[in-house]
Amino acid sequence: MSETTEIPTILTNDNTGYKIEYPLLPKGEYVLTVTEVKLIEGDKGQLIKISTKTTEDHTSVLGKPVKKGFPFFDNISLVETPTYDKKSITDRLVGFQQAAGFPSGGFFPLERYAGATVRAVVRIQPEKDGYPERNSIGRYVVPKPA
Repeated sequence: MSETTEIPTILTNDNTGYKIEYPLLPKGEYVLTVTEVKLIEGDKGQLIKISTKTTEDHTSVLGKPVKKGFPFFDNISLVETPTYDKKSITDRLVGFQQAAGFPSGGFFPLERYAGATVRAVVRIQPEKDGYPERNSIGRYVVPKPA
């Protein structure tokens, strides 16, 4: 590999006013592969950051193709609030844990989730605080006991 002095025009285009448009998938249930689960420190305290990707091609709400591997992210806050108590936090953690195929034991270690397949109910979040409509994971689908 060698450096080049020829600059592609896409790097010199004037991007003023360019609107980034991410695909918006219809609300519904999706099969996702977990790519990473991390414990991070957020602005309001600790949270579990779950990275996933779709396992098949889909069609956006605008009818455009969305290729397999489209990313979804979910954050499970570990900080209690008046409307988000310890039970709510535990329900979210255990819901993901069980959906990922780990019906018993503690939530750790986080590395075990990478590569797991989960079913998730995806919703559409309305435009808020200058951010456009976006998809989010509403909940994970826990398999029924056999």
